[in-house]
Amino acid sequence: MTLTPAPEPVVPRPGPEVRPTAIGPRSPEPPHGPDAGPHPDAGPGPGAVLPRAVCEAALTALLLFLIVTAVRWLVGPDPGAAAARPAVLGCVVGTLLTLFMLSPPGRCSGAHLNPAVTLALWRLGVFPGREVVPYTVAQLAGSVFGVWCAGLV
Repeated sequence: MTLTPAPEPVVPRPGPEVRPTAIGPRSPEPPHGPDAGPHPDAGPGPGAVLPRAVCEAALTALLLFLIVTAVRWLVGPDPGAAAARPAVLGCVVGTLLTLFMLSPPGRCSGAHLNPAVTLALWRLGVFPGREVVPYTVAQLAGSVFGVWCAGLV
């Protein structure tokens, strides 16, 4: 007599529901990447892009304003403690980025704060292509405005 192990119980996993099809046990995966069409779970429609882009512009402007101001304070006319300046600036930038990402506007927009990050997320297929241009324009406008305000200060 041969003993065979009992089959493992089927435990539902989190994620999208998998439906059997006539072709096989799973429905085909939706395409990802820049050429993929809109995904059914892609989130709110195109009308919600503007509030998120405005949040992105405001966060980018505030980030650039604070960084340019911090650099000005750290690289001012005082020559003392020059070795600690890069470490202090790194801590300031890291803290600002963390706070912005965890803030309500950061959660609303995703807090990319950089067009290169937006493009990379789009190329990886985790950011919808229809929002790349509004986000990039918002980030560029926010950075120009933030640096301009820092220059005024």
